[in-house]
Amino acid sequence: MTSIRDGNIFAAMRLLLPEHRATAETYRQQRERRQPPELSEDALTEMQFILQKAAARRKPVRLTLFDQAQDEMLLGIPEIRDGRIWIHTEDGRRLPLDGRRVLRVEPG
Repeated sequence: MTSIRDGNIFAAMRLLLPEHRATAETYRQQRERRQPPELSEDALTEMQFILQKAAARRKPVRLTLFDQAQDEMLLGIPEIRDGRIWIHTEDGRRLPLDGRRVLRVEPG
């Protein structure tokens, strides 16, 4: 039988009470949760430039938005109003753009 001292971390799990196992599993899931990447200042500036240029010319852009499960692609025409950026999608929706979720902006 292997012990905790032998480097077997699963041996330590046997010492947990069932209610503590649930807490440990929740903690593990939170640790493994997908986090949005930190974007550099240059990347943020470039995205802002592309959005402003597209909004002025009423040209579409392709956005990549962060999501916990899977990144989302969005195609639409940006509009800057009241200091906020809105995206008008092809299906007629008007969505506010949350800058913390944007990973990439490309001309459409």
